This record gives sequence, structure tokens and C-alpha cells, in this order.
Amino acid sequence: MSERLILWRIVLPQVVRRMLPESINQFISLFKATTIVSLIAVPDLMYQV
Repeated sequence: MSERLILWRIVLPQVVRRMLPESINQFISLFKATTIVSLIAVPDLMYQV
């Protein structure tokens, strides 16, 4: 097998399996933080207290 084929068929699937859960967690955390910040920032932008 060539080095490229080894990377594509063996290494890459293992990397994706290990990386995917952490990437999903990061996306969820970012989504939650963005939602919280938008709830706080909208009244401030509209000058409402």
C-alpha cells in the first residue's frame, strides 16, 4: 500500500472517530454560550434595563 492509501484507509478513520465527539462538544458549548450572550446583549443594545 502506498503511504497516501494507508493514511486514507487506516489513519484517517481512527482520527475522525477520536475527534468527532470532542468537536460536537465544542460546537454545543459554543452554541450555548452564543445563546446566553445574545440574551444578555440584546437588551443592552436596545438601551433597556
